[in-house]
Amino acid sequence: MSRDEDALPGRTPKLIELSREEFGDEMAIHVDSNSSYYPPQAIEVGRMLEDIEAVYFEKPCPFDHLEDTRQVTDALRIPVAGRGAGI
Repeated sequence: MSRDEDALPGRTPKLIELSREEFGDEMAIHVDSNSSYYPPQAIEVGRMLEDIEAVYFEKPCPFDHLEDTRQVTDALRIPVAGRGAGI
């Protein structure tokens, strides 16, 4: 729940890129951001996840910020989970 700031600048894009490089195309990548983002940053991260064909993006925004989560969901092609995949 860092609210838009990486502990190390550039960490998130690099980890996303490395996840696909290291695990290959056969690995299903599921991502939980632990309610860390406001919609603009969540959408940016979500687009990176789309680029690596991640399966879904869980809790991009705080789980009780339904409008924020809806905004992210509407902007992305990747499925967005609000409170846990399948819940």
